[in-house]
Amino acid sequence: MMVGAGLGAGLARRWLDLPSDSPMLWRLGYGTMASALAAVPTVYLTWVYADRWLASGSGDRLLATLGAVCIVLFLLDWRKLADPRRKERISLRYALVGGLLAGAIAAAMEGMEVLAGGVLAGIALSVQVASEHLRKAAPDQPAPRRHGHRGH
Repeated sequence: MMVGAGLGAGLARRWLDLPSDSPMLWRLGYGTMASALAAVPTVYLTWVYADRWLASGSGDRLLATLGAVCIVLFLLDWRKLADPRRKERISLRYALVGGLLAGAIAAAMEGMEVLAGGVLAGIALSVQVASEHLRKAAPDQPAPRRHGHRGH
């Protein structure tokens, strides 16, 4: 889920040209891409192991966990989370609040609350780390410099 959602956020950053003053469009665009790609491995695993998981009820719990993560993906402030120019390079606030919220929603949906919280926290942290490298360079701005590389 983390890899899929992180990839979805990266693709949203590259492909979507969203106005900076519309937080709802950012939530919709990023939330949709991140949720769709987070669902792929989850649905696949549920399908592959359906016979085992249906008997134990784990498939329902995994899908409820995915649902909780996806709900929170639509609530995140992606403009700030994915902004390569933000003041703090890494903010634990997004990881903590998002993780706790995803865990609480998963618990309410009878999913796996620890998994939901961990996945959401991982998504928030990985998107912040990768945001510098996902930035589109505007015509008047140079692309971000990579650490350890000095141009001569």
